[in-house]
Amino acid sequence: ICFTETPAQYSRWLSQQIRWSKSYFREWLFNALWWHKHHIWMVYENIVAGGFPFFVMSTMITTSFSGNLWGFIFLLISIQLIGVLKGLFASIVRGSLIMVFMSLYSCLYITSLLPGKIFAIATIRKKGWGTSGRKNLLANYNSLIPVSVWALILIAGLLKTLATNSYNRKNEPAYLSSGAIVYALYWIVTIVSWKVFVQSNMAKKADLARERERESESNESNESESNESDNVIVTDFQGEHDRMNTEKSKSIQRPSIQPTEGTRRTSGCSVFSVISDSEVSARDNNGDEKAIDFSVVEDEEFLMHELGYGVVM
Repeated sequence: ICFTETPAQYSRWLSQQIRWSKSYFREWLFNALWWHKHHIWMVYENIVAGGFPFFVMSTMITTSFSGNLWGFIFLLISIQLIGVLKGLFASIVRGSLIMVFMSLYSCLYITSLLPGKIFAIATIRKKGWGTSGRKNLLANYNSLIPVSVWALILIAGLLKTLATNSYNRKNEPAYLSSGAIVYALYWIVTIVSWKVFVQSNMAKKADLARERERESESNESNESESNESDNVIVTDFQGEHDRMNTEKSKSIQRPSIQPTEGTRRTSGCSVFSVISDSEVSARDNNGDEKAIDFSVVEDEEFLMHELGYGVVM
């Protein structure tokens, strides 16, 4: 299992998106050098993707300053309606109703990602890649600069439209009230559904950290038990090995030559002298003396090999 840390705060998330937008536009500019070698459809897709943020931004600015309040409300409703349709399609494909909340991305794109992309283009020549804000918290607030400027522009346009809109047009009050109610209901239903069905079942970052700590402690405990078990197995094996050696030494048959007190001579003209209950010394025909430990003598052949001749009783 691979764990990664994702931004849990809005400012850190926005900083991440600005860094990614810088990377995207850098690659887009390099890729533009090779459009003449690409398929025409791929070139078209690249142009649309690169110019889409500017198209949306110009539409938002012109509509907010247009003096037509119903046109601005209709634009907001259209943006969220397209998001809902895309979310429904994703829910059908994935088989999960939770994908309906993809419509929230439309609002994030208009209010945050759009100014972030413009800010990324404006600062694309900066050599520094930026920071995620894990260590330098002040760096997180740099991403709020384009969002704040963008909000001031839209608020200024909306105030101008509210002041210059013609409220005396036919059915204008009905359009404005119905549009505002529909837009407000969308947000009420979406936010309440998110809080009740999604956010309440989501694990918090602190809960995930505690769960990882419990898993780590459990793994350490299992490793400790495994090591203790291995030690017991090794100890049991060593004890069994010692026991088998003891039984083997007890079961070793002594050779048929059993020395007695003093000395005795065999037909091989060797003399055995008793040293202890388990050891004798033997002198062969050449006069060389050897000490034989009967505790390690398993048979007479070994004794004959040690003495260098055959023993005849």
